[in-house]
Amino acid sequence: MDIIANVGSSAGASSTGLANLVSLFFKMESLKEYWNEVMEIQEVRWIVIVAGLVTCLFIAIYIVKFFRDMALGKSEDPTNFITDFQKMREEGKLDDEEYSKLQKAIPRQIPNELSGKQGEVD
Repeated sequence: MDIIANVGSSAGASSTGLANLVSLFFKMESLKEYWNEVMEIQEVRWIVIVAGLVTCLFIAIYIVKFFRDMALGKSEDPTNFITDFQKMREEGKLDDEEYSKLQKAIPRQIPNELSGKQGEVD
């Protein structure tokens, strides 16, 4: 510790930066010691393990749901954005020209179920 303090004091203006770095290092060591002491308690160890497993479970459920929805094609309908653009136009965030460009860029598709063409035979 004395060697590090001597090096830091002889550096001049950068001594405060080095002293802060050394101080941070020793704080991290004390945090590590505190963590190790806390983890020696059996109940705390089980709480941490269960919390970690629950977190991993939620992440896995989210990932499976994401890929399942993607595989089934359950993405948001692009025509839903038109209502958002209408609100932005009413609020004055979009002018009429920008709104018409956006409206033309988003295709208005009617699903087969709604159009009544599903199951029809000519």
